[in-house]
Amino acid sequence: MGKVAMILIDGFEDEDYLRAAELLRGQRYRLIHVGLKAGQTVKGKQGRTRVRIDRAAKSVFSKSFDALLIPRGYTFDSIKTAKDVIHLVEEFLECRKPIWRAHPAFLSGALSN
Repeated sequence: MGKVAMILIDGFEDEDYLRAAELLRGQRYRLIHVGLKAGQTVKGKQGRTRVRIDRAAKSVFSKSFDALLIPRGYTFDSIKTAKDVIHLVEEFLECRKPIWRAHPAFLSGALSN
């Protein structure tokens, strides 16, 4: 169907990530994990989930994706100081592409529109 970039930094909400990933894959979206460094493994706030970063934020461009997804937790707070991530978010805004919160209730509503 489409491709979604999900920003992940250590301390994301495990449940948000797991439910969002399941929901997106169920809708046939391809999920690309974006972080500060490709190949790095980040872990959730509760320590239950580990995710390998597919692409560094500095090498991701909005034109390659249908939407950007940001989970709650420390990721949301940490992106405020990560220049490459801020640039990516600004690019999505300039291109008027959707930026979704990974909260399952919000994401379900966004995908049903």
